[in-house]
Parts: sequence; structure tokens; C-alpha cells
Amino acid sequence: MKNVENKILKKIYFWEARKITVDFFLKIIVFLSSFLFFLILGEILFEILKEQRSFELLNFFQEDFEVVKKYFFDNVFIFWLEVPKFLLLSLFLSLGISSAVILVVIKNFKIYKNKIKNLYQWFLKQK
Repeated sequence: MKNVENKILKKIYFWEARKITVDFFLKIIVFLSSFLFFLILGEILFEILKEQRSFELLNFFQEDFEVVKKYFFDNVFIFWLEVPKFLLLSLFLSLGISSAVILVVIKNFKIYKNKIKNLYQWFLKQK
């Protein structure tokens, strides 16, 4: 009877170890791919804005305060019209996904740590 219990426990620990490993690696892959996507989209957006000379609107802030105050919203509106909206939306979406993955891992860090610790202790006990 003890042999059957050990076989069942071994299978349960194996499934749990596989589940933790797959879950962790999937989260790493999703985080890395979304962060890489964020970096690529950020570089593309920066190059587009540089090519359109949209950053020349920032020279506006070197003017007198009254001029800045008077034309601030006009410049913001012009900048908003020049930004590729789909690219900006994709950029924020990829940033949101990578942030969500990090927050989920941080939130569940104690659970992951305890599961890995228990599995490690069980594997050491089996040897």
C-alpha cells in the first residue's frame, strides 16, 4: 500500500513541477516578447517623429512664458495630429501587457516561492 501512495505522490509532484515550470516560462516568454515589441515600436515611433520633425515643436518651450501659455494647446494638438495613432496604441498595449505580467508575478511571488521550495525539498527527500 505504501508503494502505491508513493507512486501517486510522485505523479502529483511531477505534475505540479511541470505546471509551475510551464507557467513560469510562459510568463517569461510573454513578458520578453511584449517588452521587445514595446522597444521596437518605440524606436519606430521615435524615427517617424524625427523624420516628420515633430520634435521641433519642443523648441516652443524656449520662448517667453506668455507665448508658451498662449500657444501650448495649439502645439499639443498639432503634435497629436502628427503622431501615428495605431502605433501609439500598440505601444501602450505592449507596455500594459508587460506591466501586467510583472505585476502578476510580483503578486504571486510568495506562492511561487513556496511551491518551488516544497518541490525542491521533496526532490531532495526522494534521493
